Amino acid sequence: SYFISSSHNTYLNGDQLTSLSTPSAVARALRLGCRVVELDVWERKRIGGRDSIIVTHGGTLCSKARFRLMIRAVREHAFVHSEYPVIVTLENHVTKYESQKKMARILKEELGEMLFVWKAGDVVAPNRLLKKVVIRDKPKKPKEDPEEADLAAATESAATPADVLAVLDADPEPGEDDVEAEGEVEHKLLEHQTSSELSELIYIRNTKTKTLPSVTSEALTGHEQFVPSSSWSETKLKKMLNQDDGQGHAGMIFWCQSKLARIYPAALRVESTNYDPSEAWAHGCQVVALNVQEKPEDEALWLNAGKFLARGYVLKPAFMMGAEAGIVSYATQMASQTLGTEYSRVNYLYDPQTATGSLSRPALAAALMNDESRTEINHRPPTTHHYHSAAPPPPHGHTLRRHPPPMQRRTRRSKSGLGRRDLSPRTSRGYATT
Repeated sequence: SYFISSSHNTYLNGDQLTSLSTPSAVARALRLGCRVVELDVWERKRIGGRDSIIVTHGGTLCSKARFRLMIRAVREHAFVHSEYPVIVTLENHVTKYESQKKMARILKEELGEMLFVWKAGDVVAPNRLLKKVVIRDKPKKPKEDPEEADLAAATESAATPADVLAVLDADPEPGEDDVEAEGEVEHKLLEHQTSSELSELIYIRNTKTKTLPSVTSEALTGHEQFVPSSSWSETKLKKMLNQDDGQGHAGMIFWCQSKLARIYPAALRVESTNYDPSEAWAHGCQVVALNVQEKPEDEALWLNAGKFLARGYVLKPAFMMGAEAGIVSYATQMASQTLGTEYSRVNYLYDPQTATGSLSRPALAAALMNDESRTEINHRPPTTHHYHSAAPPPPHGHTLRRHPPPMQRRTRRSKSGLGRRDLSPRTSRGYATT
């Protein structure tokens, strides 16, 4: 039900290929108000010793840092800016059973009472999780789990859902029909695949979603044992929205009523640049992750700072959590709109700076205006069209497209010492493009 201020590859202090992995980057992001931090977790093999747990950007020249130090930075800086819960999303490449147990132990030791572990009867909402850290991860079956080897062999040999149920629960409740039995099998198999000390700490569980199924309006109640979630890149999001001749617009809003959507920058943004988060927010995506590394702030960061200035959480509009009719109507209006324009031709415009009297290069600009107040309702500075004298006269039709507002930069030294610039936004008037 909320939009959440989020960061991407939070542990990096610069670009995505050669920068440092450092706890200070995590501390800086939290102090700037981010409520979602991302850590890429790996195993580092040691000759003649135990594997260590590290955080780094795999397959790049980025440095490595200890997982424990990153979690310690979360503990020390999570609630300086806001008391609202922090989500630690793990891109988890740790597969060994003992290593996963070590991760769980580090989380418990470093976070202590801050770590949220779901219990029956818990009601989950931001105001009920003040000063709590929630773990988001993709549950997976760890390798070399001696406790599950026998059960895995038994379930693999089962031929039908009923056989699997017999293995997992020798005394099912009488009177269950086939549909209920299959649902119970699916639930128990999920528990079986994620039964480790780490899995019990994961409240937001990430899974792959390639298409948006036909879904109905179904909001989370806050009593769920875990929240399902999926991640898409900015480019994948656009493809998802265009599924089924544009039906993905409404489908995404419905999907986000009962699941958590995380959007992240495309892989080609190696300099830690950002995409426009407005489209993802407009479709109900809760976790729109941006690069907040130390670099010149871009328009997306200013827009994000303005949206989450208070506490890092913003309640979704009521209609996004409402009935189907309102969402479908809203989604239909989000389609790109093209407005035809006409203007009168102006002749005899000569360039006074030339001795030959050649024609000038006229520039055209237009703005969308509110019919009642005559105020501009589009926000981006005009893109002018210049025409050379040798070119044919400008056409009589142009298109106007609406764009999200820009955020002007206003910089000063940060009092915290963790960032070079203040991200407080300042808006300005703008114009439509032609």
